[in-house]
Amino acid sequence: DLARILLANILEMREMYRDAIKIYDEIQISSPAYYVAQYKKAENLRNLNDYKGSELLLKSLILDYPNDYQTKLDLGDTLRLQEKYKEALKYYNQVIKDFPKTSKNLWQVYYAAGITYERLGNWKEAEKNLIKALNINPKNLLVLNYLGYTWLNQNKKPEEAFLFIVKAY
Repeated sequence: DLARILLANILEMREMYRDAIKIYDEIQISSPAYYVAQYKKAENLRNLNDYKGSELLLKSLILDYPNDYQTKLDLGDTLRLQEKYKEALKYYNQVIKDFPKTSKNLWQVYYAAGITYERLGNWKEAEKNLIKALNINPKNLLVLNYLGYTWLNQNKKPEEAFLFIVKAY
């Protein structure tokens, strides 16, 4: 199974996602590599724009592995890409609640939640989450850029928005 995972990784690097999925499907449920294979399969389905397939697979993985933060985060992203914003927030908020507060990667969850709140028209919550992301990772180009341009589009904090955009550039 390790050889299968390595082969599938090579196929993924070549953007041969369907072929990689076929390799992952060869790994049996009894294998210790099964979870990794299924997780990577969901990622490949998302790369193929099969968001529904990825969503279903990630939801089934969460049932079997309810404490896996990355799977919940990926499910939130997959739902967000389908514009299922309220459902995506459910998973982002679970990760925020359960994720170790000392983790430097928590900014990603706040950033994704911020984008999702913004898409729902809830700028107050969006801004709060984006600022939390920035507090964790003050030099993050994605967060600086998103906040800066959103503030400019709303005619808010023009000086700070400009500084954020310049920093991101």
